[in-house]
Amino acid sequence: MKKVFIILVIIILFILLGIFIGKTLLIQNPQKVNSDATENIKRLQEFIPENVNKVKITITSDGTENNNYNDIIYYLTDKAQIQSFIDIYNSIELQEANNSNPTELLYEINFLGDTNSIFKIYSNQLISVLYNDIENFFNITEDSLNKITESTNIKYYLHDSTLEKPSSTDCYNAQSIVLSGLSESEISSLRATLHNLHSSLEFYLVDRVSILKDANNIYWEPATVNEIFTQPDGTQFQSNGLWEYRDELKNILNLNINEKTKIIINDALKHLQNSIDNYDLSESFEAHKIIHDLDYWCIDYPICDFKIEPTDWSGTDCYFGLIENYNL
Repeated sequence: MKKVFIILVIIILFILLGIFIGKTLLIQNPQKVNSDATENIKRLQEFIPENVNKVKITITSDGTENNNYNDIIYYLTDKAQIQSFIDIYNSIELQEANNSNPTELLYEINFLGDTNSIFKIYSNQLISVLYNDIENFFNITEDSLNKITESTNIKYYLHDSTLEKPSSTDCYNAQSIVLSGLSESEISSLRATLHNLHSSLEFYLVDRVSILKDANNIYWEPATVNEIFTQPDGTQFQSNGLWEYRDELKNILNLNINEKTKIIINDALKHLQNSIDNYDLSESFEAHKIIHDLDYWCIDYPICDFKIEPTDWSGTDCYFGLIENYNL
């Protein structure tokens, strides 16, 4: 009996010793735990290029077998909006695909930066990643697919900057630079022209964002009959708008403004022309940022007398950084 007891004690000691050794190895080599389960996991952030300055989002399907509508195309150029978009994709984990047989294509995401990368997301939770001319296929979870779906619900905001407002001194200094060389009558004309353009552009962007944010919406095609555009559902709109605002910026360039001011107006004009040429609404919002600051924080500063309420009253306190961007 005593011998049996001693044997049991020895067995228990061996078991305890084994547990102690196992825990020691676990502490010293935590990365080896579950290595088989995690060694193939990657994140989408590994395939997003540096310095992304534009994102093109194509919605190709509603997720059903009968896909009877045209692709919907959105663009992002706002830095903060791009970063928020990238943050969503940085959190998505990838598993090496069991097979590379995609079903229906749902979304195509094109990140444009130092290099380009294209993600194609399919209804069977498969994603292809084209990066550095190499295509790889991965599986994603249902939760990740839902995150991607939510991310494609693009919204544009006129006044979402969190930059601190410039001081009164900075605004008056910028104003003196921009208006230098102009007579009182020329200053009055420039102020009225820019402010009217700013107000009209804001109203236009708010009113038309739901149709213009899709680059494939045929409203981007200028009408040729009586300047009236008719959508497929019969809704009619004036065909001017962005084209008209572009021409107004060109008219401002013909005024007796100095070279510094011409640079600023030309940059707004380039964004608006890019918007028209590429059916890219985000470029119109970039143009608005310049026009907004030039109006509220420079040429028409201080803004305090409105004959009618602006399209977005909160915009009077919003600043996009014009004075610093142009060293005014």
